Amino acid sequence: MKYIRYSALNILLIAFVIQIIACSNKSNHIAYQCPMECQIDTVFKYEGKCPICKMELIGIDTIPEKTTIINNFKQKQ
Repeated sequence: MKYIRYSALNILLIAFVIQIIACSNKSNHIAYQCPMECQIDTVFKYEGKCPICKMELIGIDTIPEKTTIINNFKQKQ
């Protein structure tokens, strides 16, 4: 009976640690772009809002060729 109780506690502890790690990971996107494609040839270095339509920028994993990269300021969360 002790073994079962300790196993359940270990499982709960491991699940808690995994949840903490998963929630604390930042996004791994290399750039951000407007979902409405207001500036189709422009990407931004940080999350934020599109300066034209004010929609939230979405993360992208690759930067297309012939793209302008804007170093927008990093907003406080």
